[in-house]
Amino acid sequence: MKRKFDPQSMKRLRKRHKLSQPRFATLSGIPLDTVRMYEQGRALPSVARLFIIADTFKCPLDDLCIQED
Repeated sequence: MKRKFDPQSMKRLRKRHKLSQPRFATLSGIPLDTVRMYEQGRALPSVARLFIIADTFKCPLDDLCIQED
């Protein structure tokens, strides 16, 4: 089973934590423009960035992914 990054999951988690994009960018150390591109599906985070995102949300990596068909 293959998994891939899901931009909507990132956005849902950010909203669930009541964080704006700028606040999430500050907390994670990821540039704001990059956060926006991830959430819009215009860029894919590296594995290192996925770990940073998951750590910021205090969630498993799997929460940021969906099953690929």
